[in-house]
Amino acid sequence: MKSNAKVKGLPLRLTNSYGRARQYFSNKYSIFNWGDMPDQIPNKGAATAILSAFFFERLRQKGLRTHYLGLFENKMVRNLKQLGAPTNAIEIGLFRSLPLKVTDVVHDYSSYQDVKSIYRFPFKIIYRNHLSKRSNILKRLVKEEVILEGSGFDGALKLENKLETPFLEIATTLESDQRYIDWKEASKIAGLQKEELSRLRAFALFVNDVIVKAFFRIGVVVEDGKLEIGFDQDRRLTLLNAAGTLEENRLTLEEFPIGLELAEIFYSKTQWGKEVVAQMKRNPHNWRQKCRLKPLSLPIDLVNLISNLYCACANEITKQKWFTNTPPLGYLSDQIKDIFKR
Repeated sequence: MKSNAKVKGLPLRLTNSYGRARQYFSNKYSIFNWGDMPDQIPNKGAATAILSAFFFERLRQKGLRTHYLGLFENKMVRNLKQLGAPTNAIEIGLFRSLPLKVTDVVHDYSSYQDVKSIYRFPFKIIYRNHLSKRSNILKRLVKEEVILEGSGFDGALKLENKLETPFLEIATTLESDQRYIDWKEASKIAGLQKEELSRLRAFALFVNDVIVKAFFRIGVVVEDGKLEIGFDQDRRLTLLNAAGTLEENRLTLEEFPIGLELAEIFYSKTQWGKEVVAQMKRNPHNWRQKCRLKPLSLPIDLVNLISNLYCACANEITKQKWFTNTPPLGYLSDQIKDIFKR
């Protein structure tokens, strides 16, 4: 699933100071990395911006650095308490993504060895609190491809289990195909020192803990999620992109998935979804071009349900009624169950 967040108005990126930009969260979405789907989810962008702003501000209060500068409304940058109405735009500080040199199948990360500040790491951190059968970790567990070395995790990874301590994984973000790597390689490609790697683990676990506790309060379980992190001008760890949203996390309500995962489940049962899965196996590099079918529109009741789930999470996490006609999560859980009975 893809967030469809866009950054506009990029100024010149300087090596010793921040650039600023505006990040717009869209109502568009993607399933199976297809690209834009036929529908849009009403209020998804605004609900995502509000949730992300809430967690950025909460984490900042707890002493963590983020690239978040505020929500954008009426040509002004405001914090969540100052916001008059939902907006889909936040203002952010820019961090550099450095170019990779690719020769044959080798990715050269040497550009990261000399840079000291204001850059994003060429990987994301995935935190796992539960091992769900809907996660891609299932196939990798069966193939014994899950990397435990250096993760700091000493428990047993068992499917459908709630983990006693969160399990952290690292996946590349700049390579053509996502690749899971160990902590030693992550440190090498990003130019991190040993003590910085240790702080990075603690940073990710702290963010996960804040997100888990906030959602637990409204009856939602955070099974797993992802973080993008970088160094600021003083080489301090800084949270980037978004935090605590329905797109950055796999969430369940009374053991049922919420958010765009409902759309993914719907499309997986369609002829288009089955063709996509088949073509991904047969033609992994050009499967989109090989697909003859196009995705159909979602049923309107499913569009409305997903929209309401986004809005209800924003309302209940922030304890403010941003979306006035949205039913509470307790009411929506019955609608989710009805979807699964079809």
